[in-house]
Amino acid sequence: MTMARKLKLSSSRRAEMGVGTLIVFVSIILIAAIASSVLIENTDLMRDRTDGTGRSAMEGVSSIMSVDSVMGLITNDDQLDQINIYLRLGAGSPSIDLSKMSIVLTAQHSGGSVYRSLVMDKSIGEETFTAEWIQEKRADSFLDQGEFVKVQIGQNGSTELNLEKGCTVTIVLMPQNGVMTTMEMNAPENQPRGFFDMRR
Repeated sequence: MTMARKLKLSSSRRAEMGVGTLIVFVSIILIAAIASSVLIENTDLMRDRTDGTGRSAMEGVSSIMSVDSVMGLITNDDQLDQINIYLRLGAGSPSIDLSKMSIVLTAQHSGGSVYRSLVMDKSIGEETFTAEWIQEKRADSFLDQGEFVKVQIGQNGSTELNLEKGCTVTIVLMPQNGVMTTMEMNAPENQPRGFFDMRR
């Protein structure tokens, strides 16, 4: 009769250490993978933000309007009632949305100080200016390279100037992005009725 051999499993400390090391190694790989994905996501987000900031900065620096002339109108009541500003873009300037531009007009005359803040869109301001493109224009409010526009303040619009002759007028053109344009002009006291060049 054959006796069944009993097998005895002995514990191996070296095997236990090997399994523990494997668990630690796998954990390190998982943590590294998670950290890498977070770093990649944050890098993409920072790059997008940097690109957007760079574009805004470039637009702010390069968006320039060039004023060709400013014409004032002395009406029958011997007052300065209309100002026409003829604009084009400066060389290399990107397009400017005139519907998002604001104009600040201040004047000093014997009647005191006058302040006007004007916008193109009637829905966001009571006092407005109008913009008329000299040549054919597609249906938008952007001033593009090669275009020429007349911006009109006063006379048959929502803004009444009623400025006395001899007054000093300061106009600031403020695009949404870009360089502000400031002009200081006078309406001579002896100026006859009709249009005249306010920048002469």
